[in-house]
Amino acid sequence: MHPSLKLSALSSLPFSLRRRARLAASGSSPRETVELVNELHEIPTETIPGFLPVFYALLDLSQIPDILDRLQNSEVTNLSKKQDLRVQVVQVFFCLRGICLLDGRNAVLKEALPEIWERALPWIPFLPDTPWMDIMGPQLQYSLFVTLIRLCRENKAVDEQIDGMPSLVAIIGRAWRYLLDKAEDNEEELRDVCHFFGLWFRHKTWNSEAFNELVLGAGGTRADVASLIIKHFNHLIPTTDTQLTNRMVLQLVGIVYFIGCTSASIRGLYDYAFRDALLSEGLIPVLTRVAIVLNRSQEDVVNIQLQGVFGAIVDHVSTFPRQRWILSALSVDFFRVVFACAAPRLKDFTYQHVEFLLREVLPGVTVYHSVLCQLRVCLEEFDTSAVFTAEGNEGFLKLWQSFLALVESRLKILDEYPGIASNVTRACDNLECTRLSRKRTLRRCSACENAYYCSESCQLADWINSHRDGCAYLSARRSRQTHLTTRDRSFLRALVHHDSVIHQDQITREIAALEEQNPEASPNLC
Repeated sequence: MHPSLKLSALSSLPFSLRRRARLAASGSSPRETVELVNELHEIPTETIPGFLPVFYALLDLSQIPDILDRLQNSEVTNLSKKQDLRVQVVQVFFCLRGICLLDGRNAVLKEALPEIWERALPWIPFLPDTPWMDIMGPQLQYSLFVTLIRLCRENKAVDEQIDGMPSLVAIIGRAWRYLLDKAEDNEEELRDVCHFFGLWFRHKTWNSEAFNELVLGAGGTRADVASLIIKHFNHLIPTTDTQLTNRMVLQLVGIVYFIGCTSASIRGLYDYAFRDALLSEGLIPVLTRVAIVLNRSQEDVVNIQLQGVFGAIVDHVSTFPRQRWILSALSVDFFRVVFACAAPRLKDFTYQHVEFLLREVLPGVTVYHSVLCQLRVCLEEFDTSAVFTAEGNEGFLKLWQSFLALVESRLKILDEYPGIASNVTRACDNLECTRLSRKRTLRRCSACENAYYCSESCQLADWINSHRDGCAYLSARRSRQTHLTTRDRSFLRALVHHDSVIHQDQITREIAALEEQNPEASPNLC
């Protein structure tokens, strides 16, 4: 046993305090223990290390099976014995609190932490499940547990043990949930929670088992965890005018690692259900707000965080259905963030994400009616001259101009869209007819909304021959495609028609070439 934990160390205390400490250490006076803990702030700094053996001794682990046995025994119905048991449980809690208070005054040696941790660990999951602990309130309980875990991590040997214990992740999850309820009063503890996230998600032992434990502690579902992340972001950075502090950055580090490792494909552990929960909770607008605030700082450490935040934004808007999440991003000041992350000072941090966004993601969603309409509004309101200079950004400028040209061409088609849509030519879906007609003159199947006919007789004939076998499947498939609006579908057809008209000569030549190469092919090839 480390010398600082031995009861013989009580001899260093002044006589009056020595008597009280020995009475408390005997376990016969829990009230004395509670009073000593409450009075620690009044005791001289050079004296308080002498109380560590008292708190250590009273954490005797043999009490746990004894408490469990008495809880299950009928004698607990006796009022006086029930009170004794309550006092015993509360005394343990105050001993843990006393150790944390001693550490706050540098009265706990790191060398003694492995033995303290060995005694303290079994009590952490045990205490919240015992009766009468509710008088402390969950915030006070879990604040203490987080502080104690953070204290013991100061010893390297204990730190390695903690990283290999998924069961503790559930404790951190509960602490996170309760501490966020009164975040303003628990800033230090929330910083510790985020510190644990930052360490755990970078550690090789982090896995799906640990993540499931965290989910359990945070409420039981991935939606609960997603809600906590959004709540934490909203607490740290409620508006785009929020002034960034070191406290915020320290907490953001852990949460950004959390998101990157569990719901972004660029990391190791990718949980699709959790990613969907985050998106449903409104992750993209929240991360955009965080990025705007981070961008105002010029410090390198913030640049690294901005890289993580912007990377998460791009990764999440790239997930299916892309147009839904792009619309979510465009509802806030999204392009301001894109231009900020293209700045020369951030080239080494964020340019890869900017390039992917402008080369792959944004061009791909310009085929959707809903996205084009929103892009028109955003680009009309966005003043590039206020946020961008071409110097040092030639690569980005080229990508941006290419994207703008594509948007402009698609907007032109969008403006012509009503006329195009009404003049699209379609064939009757009755295979025995296949007459070509303007789409607006055709009858459409009201169930699947996929088949078109030139007459009622053709519709009936196709129903008898084949359509009734596939109509239900097409209807069900259509109902599942909630990511596409009717206008989106119609505009996609208009784009195809527009391209086919422009490239009609090329298409005809290629079909003719195919017929020459395959003279025995069906005459209906074209």
